[in-house]
Amino acid sequence: MITNPRTFAVYALQKTATDYSYTKIGENSALSWVTGSGHTNRNSFEANLNYETTKGDNALSAMLVYHMDRYVVRGSHLYQGNQGISGRVHYGYKNRYFAEVTSGYYGSEVFAAGKRFGLFPAAALGWILSEEGFMKNSLSFVNYLKLRGSYGLTGSNTSFTGISVTDRIFFNQYYSGSTGYAFGPAMGTTKVGRQEGRMANPDLTWDKARKTDLSAEMTLLGHVNFQFTWFNEVRSDILTVDAASIPGTLGFSNGRQPMRNGGEVKNHGYETTLGYFGNCGDLKYSVEAGLWFNRSEIIKKPDLAIYPDAYRNATGKPVGQIFGLEAIGFYKNNADVANYPKQMFGIVGAGDVIYKDQNGDKVIDDNDKKPIGYSTIPEYTYSLSLNLKYRNFDLTAFFQGVANSSAMLGNYFIPFSTKGNAYDYAFDRWTVDNQNASLPRLSTIDNANNYQSSTLWLRSAEYLKLRNLELGYQLPGNLMKRLSLDNIRFFVRGTNLFTNSKEINFIDPESLTGYPSMKSVSMGVNVRL
Repeated sequence: MITNPRTFAVYALQKTATDYSYTKIGENSALSWVTGSGHTNRNSFEANLNYETTKGDNALSAMLVYHMDRYVVRGSHLYQGNQGISGRVHYGYKNRYFAEVTSGYYGSEVFAAGKRFGLFPAAALGWILSEEGFMKNSLSFVNYLKLRGSYGLTGSNTSFTGISVTDRIFFNQYYSGSTGYAFGPAMGTTKVGRQEGRMANPDLTWDKARKTDLSAEMTLLGHVNFQFTWFNEVRSDILTVDAASIPGTLGFSNGRQPMRNGGEVKNHGYETTLGYFGNCGDLKYSVEAGLWFNRSEIIKKPDLAIYPDAYRNATGKPVGQIFGLEAIGFYKNNADVANYPKQMFGIVGAGDVIYKDQNGDKVIDDNDKKPIGYSTIPEYTYSLSLNLKYRNFDLTAFFQGVANSSAMLGNYFIPFSTKGNAYDYAFDRWTVDNQNASLPRLSTIDNANNYQSSTLWLRSAEYLKLRNLELGYQLPGNLMKRLSLDNIRFFVRGTNLFTNSKEINFIDPESLTGYPSMKSVSMGVNVRL
């Protein structure tokens, strides 16, 4: 690892009264470096046992799997490990009635002994109606129809994302050095003490999800595929910070409150796809549309603040729900400022944002923030895929989009709020001559009132993207024989070629921050010998 880069002397040309001379600046130095090494060790092991048998109309299969994974970073005290055993038994009768039972028993190092392992069972039933005689005789246009239902319990420890012991292992009590205390003559003696870290909780365990699925799959008229799944999930024992039940007098504050299994979230929705496939002479085609809907609701979350005004509470709202003030216009003059409720976000004047007094206390402050827009997590995700093949040419396209999603603009999206540049939409700002503007007056100094999270900066995050587009050509078979090759295919491929957004057209609506999705075009050839 280089610690100091090599430097070189440089010379500056300077003019004297009679001539020019060079002045040496700096000295030559050698490149310096240090060497170091790191050591990580990862061991994984998996073994499985399978059994299958068929007797008459009965078919039985079973599987048993053991899995172990261990990851160690030497010198950092970081140890990650999990292991468990899972099994599955599947039974089928007459190739139309099915039953399946699965179960897993897994353990993780992030939990204390006695809480380390969890049992997670599930069961499912299936029925292929298209194999029944009454279906074949009366509904011949139904080529395939299957109904399925399942219920199960799953466990997760994905909330333990820390990369050090103290922010990953919460059942042990850790201590760290504290600031020194000065005493003695002239307070000249200082002793450094120890302080408790995050309060330990040895009762932490897996967060759990109880899932119910009901689905139907069918093929109609030999050309139409349809699938629909309804699901309901209640996730409980979610890892949260225990900020409510631990009084501040204990001293466990500022991020040192214990973790606990206290969160609960409900999700329900559906997934459906509809496809059509077939051919017309040399043209083969398939098109499929998909729609996914999910609505969440926070049932319990101990680390949330509880407010007397119910509309301010996050419980009962979707995960990722945006809260903010409701902007109702701009002050036209000082008389407007006097007539509206007092706003507590700094001095206001003509051109500044007016907010609605939600609780009627004649004061505009954080107590007037309410749910606005949708969640930052889309409720709807949809897609459309197209596949065409005509003789040696082929074309594929994939579109994807989201709906019922919102984004709150902030930082550099607000003109001059970061002392930087502004987007073009800043031209439509309030002035004496443009009082019907979409944005408030611009300011070269911070304006806390106008920078508040509100409906003024709320935008729809809906978009539609052309994710992939590819055109290919495969050389004819007789030419392949002459070249003693199995296949040669040329292609042109485009990624993220097109984006259409409802309200965000000045940046990638999917990422908003960081690097946007890259648009790319590539050409290539696939050769198979």
